[in-house]
Amino acid sequence: MLNAKAIFRSLWHDTRGQVSFAMMMFLVTIVAIGSVTGLVALRDHIANEFCDVAAALQHLNQSYEVEVTIVDSDDNVVYSYTAVYQEPDGPPPSDACVVFEPPLDPDNP
Repeated sequence: MLNAKAIFRSLWHDTRGQVSFAMMMFLVTIVAIGSVTGLVALRDHIANEFCDVAAALQHLNQSYEVEVTIVDSDDNVVYSYTAVYQEPDGPPPSDACVVFEPPLDPDNP
């Protein structure tokens, strides 16, 4: 029966299934490039969703009309009140989108 030190020594000196340093660096590079590309796409999609939400909130119409009528038991109108609020018609709100674009001149951002 082998003790732990002997097992560790045999595993340390075992070279079967060894991966070269160049292959490992190639794999790490591919994963890093893919991660950066994926994160940029995620950032753009999140910004686009925030743009859609902002546009929806800007175009939200909060006009209302409330009519209150109080009648007695003989269906005679005792009290009637109507409250109306109409949002003013003005120019459409400005665009709330954020666009990520690189600067045209890297020396003069």
